[in-house]
Amino acid sequence: REPEDFKSAATLLLADRGGLIFQPIKGYHEQVAELDFVSMYPNIMVQHNVSPETVNCACCRNESQASGSQRVPELQYTICGKREGIVPATLRPIVERRSFYKKEKKRLKKLGDERWHLYDHRQNALKWILVCCFGYLGYKNARFGKIEAHESVNAFSREKILQAKEIAESHGYQFMHAIVDCMWLKKEGATEADYERLCNEVTAATSVEISLEGIYNWILYPSSKMDPLLPTANRYVGFYSNGDVKIRGIEVRRRDTPKLIKRMQGEMLSVFEKAANVDEVASLVPQALAKAKEFFDLLRSGKADPLELVIRRRISKEADEYTNNSANAVVAKALDEAGIKLQPGEMVEYIILDSTGKKKPERAKPLVFYSFDDGYDIEKYSEMTLKAAETLLQPFGFDVERLRVEFGLREKRRRKISQTRTFAY
Repeated sequence: REPEDFKSAATLLLADRGGLIFQPIKGYHEQVAELDFVSMYPNIMVQHNVSPETVNCACCRNESQASGSQRVPELQYTICGKREGIVPATLRPIVERRSFYKKEKKRLKKLGDERWHLYDHRQNALKWILVCCFGYLGYKNARFGKIEAHESVNAFSREKILQAKEIAESHGYQFMHAIVDCMWLKKEGATEADYERLCNEVTAATSVEISLEGIYNWILYPSSKMDPLLPTANRYVGFYSNGDVKIRGIEVRRRDTPKLIKRMQGEMLSVFEKAANVDEVASLVPQALAKAKEFFDLLRSGKADPLELVIRRRISKEADEYTNNSANAVVAKALDEAGIKLQPGEMVEYIILDSTGKKKPERAKPLVFYSFDDGYDIEKYSEMTLKAAETLLQPFGFDVERLRVEFGLREKRRRKISQTRTFAY
């Protein structure tokens, strides 16, 4: 184990950063292609010989690049040019095997061969081995690690995604979004072959393979829950042209979302699944609204199955460390009083009885102590349902307040929201 090298404040500001993330263009978009670097971080370690003993090594640190050593972008760390590090030597066969599995999966899937599932499981298993290897470079208690190696991988990744962006834009592609090793592009009339050619050019320039994951019929980048004028980087949903769906960050994918709300949003997406473009999505909004209203009315009637309203969350503290009166705190304390000791990081399951605490002394009740006579907080779960519907419908002008009106609740003061696409039904 080697201690962290001395750094100036200016170098620390450059070094102490992760991968590059761009803000997406919020709303619905059609014919957007997703390009994904194949095992970007492990490939960087292999291609650039990044290993704890090769970064700022004694044998190359004060020599010129003529010796074969490399320089890390921005940070100017040296990387050994005389010997291969143990990390790249170990990862090389795993990276090559995963690349083979991914190509076989894609080939077999196009042929309709069900063996593609086998190769998908294999490449996914190798993925998590590679993810752990990158994380361990920066782990403070790693027996064999060096923080400069972790910083170097991130610096190379930032440079490569910027290279890819510049190449794509030079060919007239619109850069829609990017998250570390994945980017979304759009160009009127571009075909799969066009994107494949772009992938080949980016691969040649960056020395890291990038592949076309697919072209979306439509994709949604929802607004932030805190500010409807802002997008969020890690939340999106879209349907590929082959019918597959990709979902990240929205309610139907989250583990802490009650099943009822997941089912509602899932059925709304099933309505939109038929759409081949954004205009067709817009034409299906009334059907999606009707689906959402069915679940909303069931919830308001008080007849929803409480077991579909269970919330699962991790507690962040021990019961006696909570100073607030949040649902997590109430549940943790109730379990503690019953002799069930929980550690920070453990999951709790509960149902909200009264989020305000005005009608019932218990804001929430652990599932293990819940009785069907306890009921549930209709207003709180209604709000959660409206927000889940808003995620998919806000770009068409249906924010929470408008949904309240559509679903027959008393109209409240409206938020000012601009830049929304509205339709008359």
